[in-house]
Amino acid sequence: MRFGKHGARLQMRIVGTMIVLLAAWGVSLAQEDPVVRGRPVSEWFRRLRQETNAQRRLAALMIIDSQAGPGVPIVLPNLLREAQEHPDPAIRRRIILMLPRYRDRGDEIVNVYRHALTKDPDAGVREAAAGTVPKLDRTAATAIIPVLATALRDEAAGTRAATAQTIGVLAQLDEQIALETISALAAALKDSSAEVRFQSAYALSRMGESAAAAQEMLVDMFLTDEVVSNRREAAKALAAIGPKAASVAAKIVAGLTDSHPEIRQAAALTLGRIQGDPDRVLPALLKAARDTDVSVRCLAIHAIGSYGRSATGTIPELIEILRRDEVADVRLAVIEELASFGADARLAVDALRVASKDGRIAIREAALAALKKIESSP
Repeated sequence: MRFGKHGARLQMRIVGTMIVLLAAWGVSLAQEDPVVRGRPVSEWFRRLRQETNAQRRLAALMIIDSQAGPGVPIVLPNLLREAQEHPDPAIRRRIILMLPRYRDRGDEIVNVYRHALTKDPDAGVREAAAGTVPKLDRTAATAIIPVLATALRDEAAGTRAATAQTIGVLAQLDEQIALETISALAAALKDSSAEVRFQSAYALSRMGESAAAAQEMLVDMFLTDEVVSNRREAAKALAAIGPKAASVAAKIVAGLTDSHPEIRQAAALTLGRIQGDPDRVLPALLKAARDTDVSVRCLAIHAIGSYGRSATGTIPELIEILRRDEVADVRLAVIEELASFGADARLAVDALRVASKDGRIAIREAALAALKKIESSP
């Protein structure tokens, strides 16, 4: 068939257009499925699924992530599929650990995390999912929180502990973000695993006064847990609740006579933060102000001072401590709290004048400052 001059030109234009389109398609395909290490990314995914050698499977996955990664469009959809369907739990776990790199597409990975936390048969995968939630973007992490409450009851202690720790990390960023998990965390304070109990108390300590609903369980943990560090973490959570936990102060008083100085310290600090009935708490704190442990004495004295005018009746005993206790930190604690009472502490003037001649400059200066404050108060 012959073409005229115009027909030939038209044919050449059509061919040119096809060449341009094919070239553009080729560039698009190359961007969609680029070659890395001599093979298209799609081939590496086939190897990931079909390779029988575990080390080679892992190597294929590492090549996909390190040399293709978030910049290649086909990578994330395939990773999400393999995170749920790959028969090797080690591969599923590794993919879960990789997914935070793709956090800018958080909406797409939420369902994978939900599946991993609730349906994956491998405990290692579930634990990895629980532990990496804080690395996702805020929207994705928030969407996963309801599932975390369920994961706190996982059969594997590692998953439960990782879940509680994650809730604590999220709550540290925003103490309101995980309030729906409080009841589950309170129940986890009785978990058979010491680590789960610790992480649950840690999470509650990051929620401030919002954790008040768990205060009874926290007090029980503080008084009875067999692990000292767990008891201290429970006390920290109670202190973070503040005055909303005042109703349990009488129970915390028992910690002031515990055999472990760390627990006595925690009890004194907590009582200063949550307050409570002065008639029940202040006498116990005054006894603690004579504890054999210096830190307990200092914390108890500061706790007494935190009660303000309700504690003015303790001033004579604080004066006696100032006269008898030679430890600098204790003396400084007493002087500071006497000063905080202002004019109500005029009875302490003579003892403070003696302290103003102490051989230690810090005590002298503190005593002089306290005298000035008390004497100038109306």
